[in-house]
Amino acid sequence: MTHLLWGFCLTLLGTTAVAQPALEIQKVSPHCYVFTTYRNLGTLSFPSNGMVVIDAGQALIIDTPWDTTQFQTLLDTLTQFKAKAIGVVSTHFHDDRTAGLHYYTEKKIPTYSSALTKKLCLEKGEKYATHSFLSDTTFKVGQLLVQTFYPGEGHSPDNIVIYVPEDKVLFGGCLVKSYESSSLGNLSDANTEAWPASLQKVVSTFYEIAITIPGHQDWSQPHSIRKSLELLRIRPAKK
Repeated sequence: MTHLLWGFCLTLLGTTAVAQPALEIQKVSPHCYVFTTYRNLGTLSFPSNGMVVIDAGQALIIDTPWDTTQFQTLLDTLTQFKAKAIGVVSTHFHDDRTAGLHYYTEKKIPTYSSALTKKLCLEKGEKYATHSFLSDTTFKVGQLLVQTFYPGEGHSPDNIVIYVPEDKVLFGGCLVKSYESSSLGNLSDANTEAWPASLQKVVSTFYEIAITIPGHQDWSQPHSIRKSLELLRIRPAKK
């Protein structure tokens, strides 16, 4: 796999360079690239994954960078692949998925989310997409089809997944925990009772999955959905 690291350096007074946080992008299949940006959580710099699907000079961005300094970096990176963004899709309402929506809208790039995600964004004061869809939909990127799927509640009431049939790539977003995760993470909007059934619905709907991309941390091992189910089984009992 090809790994590229993109970052900016700002030169002050011609002598002092200040390094900005970097965006990482990695090719994971013929048409899919995972990009990772970071946010400081206390003393920890924590990664968040998005994905770009590219074909025939067109690019569909799945979720926005979490790091607000990297919105333009992502667009600049696409030029290296001779691709132009035709849309941005957010997979749920939290800001690790939506932070850049208004930026891309201002750049005249269409932004999309489910109607439920848009409703929650407006209620919670998060950035929101200009277009919304009421049910599962399909985007066309070049000659590729990219499918959205709402399996039910889990990490959030509105979490959707994205599937690229040509490459058998599933972008699970925050519905799916990385195989290296030690906890379920942010449960402030979670439905842990419904979450296992939602994951099972994903597996039964997309039974050909070669690569699963979680919302955070590593994806290089094929056990993220299984690990997510294990974490849900051992979650602390409600008090």
